[in-house]
Amino acid sequence: RMGQTDHALGVRIVGPDGSGVNDRVLLAWDAGVEEATAFEHDGERFVFVGQGFLRIGRDRIEATGDLREIAVKVDGRPELHLNGEAVEAEIRDGVLRMTRAAP
Repeated sequence: RMGQTDHALGVRIVGPDGSGVNDRVLLAWDAGVEEATAFEHDGERFVFVGQGFLRIGRDRIEATGDLREIAVKVDGRPELHLNGEAVEAEIRDGVLRMTRAAP
């Protein structure tokens, strides 16, 4: 678990070595659905509204949802795709970072 409030939850799901499972699930409900929620854990940070999902691979990260900020540990230099579109992200010291303004 990355974080929890009365209206949101963030979970890190990592499978056994070699399984390829390395996901982040972010979910808000009730009053949390319309406000930005931030979770920080173990050098990672996520700011989202409503829900977010990340599947982290060595070459590509697929993310969906209203993600305003991502700081996630990576191996290599994966390309970030948010809601089906490639987006710019910086990779420094093993952490991919992306920030975007609210729509």
